[in-house]
Amino acid sequence: HFARAHERYRAALAEDSTFALAALRGAQAASWLDRDDDAAPLVDVALAHRATLPAYHVAFARGLAHHLAGAADSAVAHFRTAVVLDSLRPEGWMALGEAHRHLLPSGVALDSVAEAAFARARQVDPAFTPPLFHLAELALSRGALAQADTALRAFARVAPDQALVRPLALALRCARGERVDWGG
Repeated sequence: HFARAHERYRAALAEDSTFALAALRGAQAASWLDRDDDAAPLVDVALAHRATLPAYHVAFARGLAHHLAGAADSAVAHFRTAVVLDSLRPEGWMALGEAHRHLLPSGVALDSVAEAAFARARQVDPAFTPPLFHLAELALSRGALAQADTALRAFARVAPDQALVRPLALALRCARGERVDWGG
């Protein structure tokens, strides 16, 4: 429920403009909603008040700031620092996977690094669902149709946005050689 979370973190910031963790969580929610214009200023607020954040959150905030700016190497470095500082936070692994998936060139080796990060996020917290989309997408791209189907079904159960589920489901059907009705 990223939209609701984003609204609530913004409301918390309206009450206390120095609440760095709320700013960071709001930025994270905005980023997952593809609202980078909303996320960037929130990360700036978190970093401006980083003295109140634990080291993990500072590294994560720096990684998110670099990710939003498209600075792949810096984003990866800070997200790696974050997962070293606390390897039991699934959002750190998710962010590391996202940086590899979206900012670095694609290819089997880099895709496997991203996939490993997404899988680690799920291993750390099986209830953490954001990595499921990418796990389905990556499995599909390498022809692991059963694995793609499993991840897609799990994602579809929790995804409120069918705009993400439907294209993956259609791609999976095409990969299986099933007839697809493109009429609607």
